[in-house]
Amino acid sequence: MNDLKLKFFTFLNGEESISTFEEWLYATPDLEAVLSSDDYLLLISLDFSETGICSKIEELIKQYVDVAEYETWRLRKLLNKVIDRDSKFPEILSEFYELYCHGYGFLDSLGLSYGLPIRVPPQGYSADTWEELSKTEQNYLLDSLSEGAIDEARKVLFGLDTQKIILTNQLNHYGVCPFV
Repeated sequence: MNDLKLKFFTFLNGEESISTFEEWLYATPDLEAVLSSDDYLLLISLDFSETGICSKIEELIKQYVDVAEYETWRLRKLLNKVIDRDSKFPEILSEFYELYCHGYGFLDSLGLSYGLPIRVPPQGYSADTWEELSKTEQNYLLDSLSEGAIDEARKVLFGLDTQKIILTNQLNHYGVCPFV
């Protein structure tokens, strides 16, 4: 993956601060060859301190990003974070539930078996939401879900690696890529 594409992906994924992106923009002459001259001029003339600037930049650079490639990249990052049991493990499992509900049917197991219990803890827990659980209960729930979630993440990653799961460039009404 080239550096420009990676920078666009990390920005779209919220991993890049607006100030870091602005510095990169002015230090990257190759960008002028990738964007149309109008889009390049628009981008370098933006007021990066303006409220809502991220949305404007996202709208502009999305025109130059292959949606399926971006979504596949993003999904791989999330799956690898689950496999590594990243510090955001519960939030990522919850996101898999959201993605499943919005059309990523291949995330059924990750979404329903592992993401949903994070959103709505199973019967027997002291609260109805993750945030209301005690730290001890959160840890217990995560420990009970961890091994299975990691196995499922590996299966989905294998599906992406072997192209048994391929995301398309068509966004559905939820703004996510359907798959084939």
